[in-house]
Amino acid sequence: MTGPLESLNARFPCRERQIDGLAALLGQDDIPAPPVLVLYGTEATGKSTIVKAVLEEFEIPYAYVSCKECITARHVFEKAYTSCDALVSNGEEKGRQIRPDSVNALAGQLQKLIPSSGKIVLVLDAIDKQREVTPTMLSGLARIGEVIRNLTVIMIVTVSSTRLLNISEPPSIYFPAYNKEECVKILSLNPKSIFEVDEEDEYSEEMEQEDRWLWAQCCSAVWDIMGKYAARNLNALKDVVDELWPSLIQPIVDNEYGTRDFPKLFNRLKNEKLRNSEESYVSMQITRAPVDTATDATPLVPNPYLASFNTARYDARYFSKLAEGLSKRKRGRKKKNTSRQLNRKHLGPRPFQLERMMAIFQSILPSSVLSSVDIGSQIATLNSLRLIRKVSNVASATDASSKWRVNVGYEYVKVVGRSVKFDLETHLEE
Repeated sequence: MTGPLESLNARFPCRERQIDGLAALLGQDDIPAPPVLVLYGTEATGKSTIVKAVLEEFEIPYAYVSCKECITARHVFEKAYTSCDALVSNGEEKGRQIRPDSVNALAGQLQKLIPSSGKIVLVLDAIDKQREVTPTMLSGLARIGEVIRNLTVIMIVTVSSTRLLNISEPPSIYFPAYNKEECVKILSLNPKSIFEVDEEDEYSEEMEQEDRWLWAQCCSAVWDIMGKYAARNLNALKDVVDELWPSLIQPIVDNEYGTRDFPKLFNRLKNEKLRNSEESYVSMQITRAPVDTATDATPLVPNPYLASFNTARYDARYFSKLAEGLSKRKRGRKKKNTSRQLNRKHLGPRPFQLERMMAIFQSILPSSVLSSVDIGSQIATLNSLRLIRKVSNVASATDASSKWRVNVGYEYVKVVGRSVKFDLETHLEE
C-alpha cells in the first residue's frame, strides 16, 4: 500500500520537491502550520491543482477562492467568508447574510466563525490578478492567520517578493516552468490512442506501447516548433497536440504509413496545415461577392500605395495608355546595375501629392466606374479608415497640393487588389 507522498508523486511527476514542501508544512499533525504560505510561479505550473490535491490527500479541510473571478475586493472578502462558513457548517452556508467589506471585518467574522481546534486552510488563488488589489489588502489578508491561530492562508501568485505582502520572508514554494522533457513526460501519462478500440476488443500491450511512443514523439516535435512561441506552457502544448493528433494519425488509419514512420507523418502534417492556413487566409481576405466601389473605398487602396512606392517620373510608363509605346521606345537604352538596390516594397512609403493620386485613380479605374464614384468622398473615407494619412500642414484636405502617405503594407494591398481583380505587380515599380 502506497503512502500519500508516493501517490501524489505518481499523479504529479516532476513536482516532488513542491509536494514534499507542502506536506512538511501542512501535513504534520504534531507541528502547527504557518499562518501564511506563498506559492508562486508562472501560468500552468500546477500550483492550484497540486495544493488542492495535497490538502485532500492529507484530509485537511480547506476553503478555495478563485480571486480572478471576483469583480471587486469586497467580492473577495464575501467569497472567502461564505467558503469558510460552508466548510465549517458542512455546506449549509448559514452565514450568507454576513458580508464583510474590508480585511478587518473579514478577520473579525472569521475569528467568530472558525472553531479554536483543528486545522483549516484558506486558499486565495491568483490573488495578485484581482482587479482592485492593493498592497494594504494583500498584507492584511496575509496577517489573518496571525489573528486566528489554527487558520493558514495560502496565497497563490505569479511573482513573490517581500514588498508584495509587507512581511519579512514568508514561507514560500516556487513552481518553476516545465521544460521539454517534463512536458513530454506529463502528457505521456494519458496518451491518446491511434485506433478506436471498442469495449469488446482487446487493447493489447503492443498497441499501448505504440500509442505511447507516437504520442511522445508528437509532443516532442510540437515543443521543438512551438515551445517558445504559441505553446509556452503545458496547457497550451496539450491543446496544440490534441488539435494535431487526428490529422497526424489519419495516414496510419488509412494504412498509408506505419506507426514508426513519424518523420513522414509529421512532414505530411506540416504541409497539410500550411496549405490549409494559406487557403483559409485567402478565403478570409478575398470576398467572392461583387465589390461596389461607389460605397466601399477599401478596393481603392492600391492607388495610394502605388503613389507612395512608385517614382513620379515613371507614372507615364505604368499608368498612361501610351505606356506600351514608351516602353518600346526605351528598350534600346542600357539599364543601370540595380543588383545592390533594395526593392521599393521593402522601403518606407513616401509622401505624394493629392493631385497625383487622383490622376492615378482616373487612369486605373474603368470609365464605367468613374462615372458613379465620387473620388473626393472616397479619399475622405480612406483617410477616416486610417488607410492613408495626411502629412502636410495644408489646412484643407482636398487641396491638390496637400501631401499624403499610404498607411498599410504590401501584403494587405496585394490581397485587396486580388479582390477587385487588379494585378498590383504589373503597376509596381521594381
